Amino acid sequence: MKQFRITISPRTGYEVSFRIDEFENGRWRLFDYYITTSQEASSRLIWEREQCANGIFDLEIIDKRPYFTMV
Repeated sequence: MKQFRITISPRTGYEVSFRIDEFENGRWRLFDYYITTSQEASSRLIWEREQCANGIFDLEIIDKRPYFTMV
């Protein structure tokens, strides 16, 4: 089963960086990285958690924001 790690880090104002790493060959490697709003990051997290709950992949979330933005 695939393993992914999502790291959300605050930037300025409502902007956050959204980094996705994939565990492959015994180490984490960069899969995707982009800048988005905190609200969009929260929406994406909800979708990713649903996919994880359905058994599609394993997911680790590191959310460094001081608060969760409601969608």
